[in-house]
Amino acid sequence: FIITGVLSLIWAICWLLFYKHPKDQKKLSQEERRYILEGQEAQHQTSNAKKMSAWQIVRNRQFWGIALPRFLAEPAW
Repeated sequence: FIITGVLSLIWAICWLLFYKHPKDQKKLSQEERRYILEGQEAQHQTSNAKKMSAWQIVRNRQFWGIALPRFLAEPAW
């Protein structure tokens, strides 16, 4: 437990020190940068999907098909 916690902290510190946004990366070509940024924009576009209330989610069979196995398989959280 302690070993994985320490490794996670080391990973997080390295990530914070060395991560740069794609538009700030110097080693990316313009084509690579454009490809990455266009993919991010497509992911964040709003859709016309109707938002569900919490009650609708709890009544949804697909929700329970995912939630129940996760609750049973991951009791630590």
